[in-house]
Amino acid sequence: MKILLSKFTSDHVYAVDMFNENTPKNSSLKYLQNCGKGTVNVIKAADDKGIWLLQGWTFSYDKFWTNDKIKSYLLHVKETDILILDMFAEVNPTWNRTKSFFGKPFLWTVVNNFGGNTIISGNIKMILENFSSTRQLISFCKGFGYMPEGIYEDTIMLDAIMKYSVFGQNFKDPDTFYKTWLYNTQFYRYHTQEINLIKLVVETYFSKA
Repeated sequence: MKILLSKFTSDHVYAVDMFNENTPKNSSLKYLQNCGKGTVNVIKAADDKGIWLLQGWTFSYDKFWTNDKIKSYLLHVKETDILILDMFAEVNPTWNRTKSFFGKPFLWTVVNNFGGNTIISGNIKMILENFSSTRQLISFCKGFGYMPEGIYEDTIMLDAIMKYSVFGQNFKDPDTFYKTWLYNTQFYRYHTQEINLIKLVVETYFSKA
């Protein structure tokens, strides 16, 4: 890391996923504590402003990660030294079964497609409402994101999520944004102010979980 930092600039955020779809061979809580602490120590040794970016998928994918193991893994990690991606939160959030990752900041993120598959699906309105309610209730929820395994496969979903992440705060609630987004998407995509076409597409393909 020190060599890389000597050659390139950094935003001080470093993705480290020791156990993503890779079950630890040692289930000792002490071992897991040392792994979490050691990860931060390595990052800080190279960059004292460094923040550990961790995929929360690690904890939702593998049944190994019971709450006591997750808590131990994160026990010696300061709140200011980590940011967790709660991936697939639109279907299977992890924050709500772990007390917000035991007091660590996280991003509420949508996966929506796996393995680069081309799909047209997802419940746009439900996703916006669920994120918004989480952000209002949980102070550890720091933002919203899209984490698909492959891009350009679901452009309407991507458009709605990215625009809400940037402009959503300018609207009083997700429903107001949603209606405005429907209208604007119709106009800019199809150069008409008739909302029937895009509304039909969204309500047919993007209203299911």
